[in-house]
Amino acid sequence: MISDEIARFSGVSGMTILKYNGRQHQYQLQESSRIYRKETDTFSGLSAKYGAFELRALRRLLRQQQYIPMTDAEMWPDEPGLLETEMFVETSKIFGVGRRFAVNMSGASDWNSGFVMHVDHRKTDISPESLRAASLIAPHLASALALEQMNNVLRKQYAVMLELLDSMDIGVCIVSQNGDVIIENRKASAVFADQDGISKKDGKIVAYPQASNGELRRRITQTALTAIGQASLPRNAMVITKRSLRSPYWIEISPFGHAGNDLEKNLRGALIRIVDSDRKPKFKVEPFAKMVGLTSAEIEIGQLICSGYSASDIADIRGVSIHTARSQIKSILAKSGCSNRVLFVAKVASLSQF
Repeated sequence: MISDEIARFSGVSGMTILKYNGRQHQYQLQESSRIYRKETDTFSGLSAKYGAFELRALRRLLRQQQYIPMTDAEMWPDEPGLLETEMFVETSKIFGVGRRFAVNMSGASDWNSGFVMHVDHRKTDISPESLRAASLIAPHLASALALEQMNNVLRKQYAVMLELLDSMDIGVCIVSQNGDVIIENRKASAVFADQDGISKKDGKIVAYPQASNGELRRRITQTALTAIGQASLPRNAMVITKRSLRSPYWIEISPFGHAGNDLEKNLRGALIRIVDSDRKPKFKVEPFAKMVGLTSAEIEIGQLICSGYSASDIADIRGVSIHTARSQIKSILAKSGCSNRVLFVAKVASLSQF
């Protein structure tokens, strides 16, 4: 758990990460160190018992300058014998912690957060080294928590989309700028589970080999920035080779943004469609063909394109020269406003779901 790592880094015995809801005047525990998790019921009971006492300190903490540690003496200035209060005595006896200090990590949004570090009860002072370590880690922890909070909201909000996404015959997922997969449909989950060129690692979408992964990450970043007007990479596509060397994945990446509340206003993400020709997606070219005015011959060629056939294959199937096949494919792409075959398949796939 991240709290255990941060506690060790800061040279303290334990740590709790808290979130405060200013509208409801309530706080909740987001994470705690192992010493508290071992006695979850006891810790929860103490939190409920001394909630009002701790809330006084938390409200004072949230008025403190961001990322500047605040000692227990500053959090409870009206308690001269702080270490002798009932809460400190009881937590010392049960968990072996005494002095404590906290850091305000709140941003400009409606939610506020901070963390509290607990020093070994045998120490009478809080070391300057621990205070400096807390100051160093606070901005990074705040950024991580803000991203996690945003992703949790989005998962709940866009969960209603899953029923629709699961009916699609292609893989679809929404990812954040750094590649975190926020939601995915069943087809995408199946692709990730295969680990045959594209998968998930630590919650992020990754591709194989390394060159493909670097290009995928670059495209996601630029596409996500396009969603909020900070870049100019619109709908784009790439091919990812499979480890098994079977037919590759065709990937389409589109900007995805959200103009919701303060928490989500800076969302920069991407909508990714994953086409796996080996899974035989059932694409119907006709609906899209009618929109762009394809001829019956072009519809047949478009169906072959969506089935993964190359220009050479199409030439053999239709009994024409490779030059003719390439010319017909070029004409189809021009009519459909697609710069390549991957985008053509993605457009056909999007329309054929409805």
